[in-house]
Amino acid sequence: MDVKLIVIGGKHPGREIPVNTPEFVIGRAEECQMRPQSDMVSRRHCAIAVTETGAVIREFGSKNGTFLNGKRVEGEHELHKRRPA
Repeated sequence: MDVKLIVIGGKHPGREIPVNTPEFVIGRAEECQMRPQSDMVSRRHCAIAVTETGAVIREFGSKNGTFLNGKRVEGEHELHKRRPA
């Protein structure tokens, strides 16, 4: 399954980031695959888990939360293919 993040704000809007591991961890910790330099991001903030059949986002209880399409994610949430605008 081909999964990628698309940056919608900040310094690099429109940038596409491939999710190329079974668990793509986002946070400031050294072991994370994506390390935003922001105090808004926890050391282990969230992860995108990819399988052959789909993908989910997992929130690790970060202080500032993880948002998907404007809604706060709690626990684990299934991701769906982006529909064309």
